[in-house]
Amino acid sequence: MSKLLTNPDLPLAGDGYFLTDGGIETTLIFHDGIDLPLFASFVLLETEDGRRALTDYFERHIAVARAHRLGFILESPTWRSSRDWGQKLGYSAGDLDRINAEAIYLMRTLRNRHIDTVSPLVISGCVGPKGDGYVPGELMTATQARDYHAPQIAAMTTAGADMITAITMNNTPEAKGIALPQKILPFRLLSPLPWKPMVPWRPVSRWRMPSARSTRPPAVTRSTTWSIAPTRIISTMCCRRVPTG
Repeated sequence: MSKLLTNPDLPLAGDGYFLTDGGIETTLIFHDGIDLPLFASFVLLETEDGRRALTDYFERHIAVARAHRLGFILESPTWRSSRDWGQKLGYSAGDLDRINAEAIYLMRTLRNRHIDTVSPLVISGCVGPKGDGYVPGELMTATQARDYHAPQIAAMTTAGADMITAITMNNTPEAKGIALPQKILPFRLLSPLPWKPMVPWRPVSRWRMPSARSTRPPAVTRSTTWSIAPTRIISTMCCRRVPTG
């Protein structure tokens, strides 16, 4: 645990603010009109047009971070690129290793492009649930969850992710299992809201995010996250400005 909190290469343990993107699959489907099978944005990495769509999506959010002098978390489009979801889309284990690495490489390309104007830029490897993100299905033990998610985490770590983020985790054993392999990289666990867990949720630490009326910055929504480090993370929703009056 102490290693995660004191990682000198990751600027997340201070009191700075970081902007995140918000709702990538929802935005791409309903705002950009892009078909995403099973809500899987990682399939866009397979084509030039798809990679351009992903790049455009992140560029919009990076522009907001630049305008408000915030750091930005580059969250990889890998919410669905785990074994069970990959198999449903025709991806083998090797295919998923490749796609998870390519997602991180795209995030690294974006960081290299904007590192002089937006800082810090942190690359996060996104991990989604084994099942539905909002309705718990068959529950795994923590050990089973560790073994299930470990290949994806390993592929993204090897490719250069700075941290791991587990999104829409709706039960404690799976969330705990994702955290088990983390010996070096920091990680975040986020649960869907509103949410009634089947198993009591015990976050390591709870940090309330600034409200939309906060004076710093003036264009954010309200969010909640569970993290092992006291990072101030501001979540956006589809990169839309929230009235502050």
